[in-house]
Amino acid sequence: MEPDEYYETVELHIRWSERQDLVFNVPVEETIYAIKQKIKQSSSRTENKYIRLIHNGRVLEDGKTLKDYHIGKINITSSKAKLEPPAPVYFHCSLSDYTPENPSLKNNQPQMIPPTGFDRLRESGFTEEDIRNIRTQFHRLHGTPFEEGPTEEARNLEEQWMDNTGETLPDGSKVVFFILNHSIHIY
Repeated sequence: MEPDEYYETVELHIRWSERQDLVFNVPVEETIYAIKQKIKQSSSRTENKYIRLIHNGRVLEDGKTLKDYHIGKINITSSKAKLEPPAPVYFHCSLSDYTPENPSLKNNQPQMIPPTGFDRLRESGFTEEDIRNIRTQFHRLHGTPFEEGPTEEARNLEEQWMDNTGETLPDGSKVVFFILNHSIHIY
């Protein structure tokens, strides 16, 4: 199986804050703009509203496809593994009365930059000291420079590591993360 193969379609759940989900089967080549049009056709509450779709803390751009966000990517852990159906995908739908004067296909730039790398651990209750210790140990073990704070490249390495924790990496190695008695061990 090629590393970048995708399912043809995914089951997409559009989440509202106070309503039942809208569910669509959508090709992974579908643009975010086209999905918004489907939402408008399926829900009267979107009339004269500006739609933002959010996935994993990121506001999705109209001109990109699901595939551009790696949604619907096939993950096979073994060449002998049976191909499972794609997991459902959840988007949060935010509606507002504000409509940009000149909406474009790149009209959904994030208002806030979501935390990346080990900074994501703050959301789980880790302290700044915990994060600094994890970061220092990680970069020492991986031989990456880390003197005056993480660079964009270092944060990308952290992000990749966090997304693959407990999984097999492309080189066949396993990623393991333990916290024992406030002592953090990264392997």
